[in-house]
Amino acid sequence: MTATTTGQEPRAASPELSPLHTWLLRAAARGETIDAIARRTGLSRRSRHFTRIYRALGARNRAHAVALAYRHGHLNPADHEPNTPPPRPDRTSRTARTRRLPTRTTR
Repeated sequence: MTATTTGQEPRAASPELSPLHTWLLRAAARGETIDAIARRTGLSRRSRHFTRIYRALGARNRAHAVALAYRHGHLNPADHEPNTPPPRPDRTSRTARTRRLPTRTTR
């Protein structure tokens, strides 16, 4: 039987998420608010990380993103350790490269 004959949608391939995005989803699954997550990580509340997560998973909001992360296997109910520090964001991104200040030379 195919997925269409059983009435279920076929599963899409699991999207790739960075370790930071997976950590953010775990924090959201524990019930932490975006403000609390921002304070804990040092990221801006208006950072684009959750927007990127929503887009990668095809989610409408934070709760939907958590549900889809469980479905795709990015989250496991057994691994919600609350005191783990967030992984450091990748500093080789385009934004990080464009924000470097010129070095100052001494005479």
